[in-house]
Amino acid sequence: MKKRISFFVPLLVGLLGCGDSQPGPDQMQALASGYGLYETHCLNCHGQEGEGLANLIPPLKNSDWILQHPDSVPYIIRHGKQGPMLVNGKRYSLAMPANKILTNEELQMLCNYIRIRFGNAGK
Repeated sequence: MKKRISFFVPLLVGLLGCGDSQPGPDQMQALASGYGLYETHCLNCHGQEGEGLANLIPPLKNSDWILQHPDSVPYIIRHGKQGPMLVNGKRYSLAMPANKILTNEELQMLCNYIRIRFGNAGK
């Protein structure tokens, strides 16, 4: 895991380095940890680049739904989602399972990673 984190730290610096200030070591570690959590809990369904899966699983990348409902993302990760969802003009209805094993801190790191990595940071 440490090898993967050290590989992705430069990637995260590039993602965050567009602003005037560079992220601190704690922020970099949190985002690297967010990647590890994404890889473990989300990647199989939502894809390496957050692209989703055909018409079954919604994309996380540049998701209008995430931008419109940012406070719902941690709730859905924790409790799952049943029923239809409209993302980027496409309807998805495959259920998302709950993930109740993540701590609140892990959930926050995962949500921050999804928002920053996949273009959902908003304003």
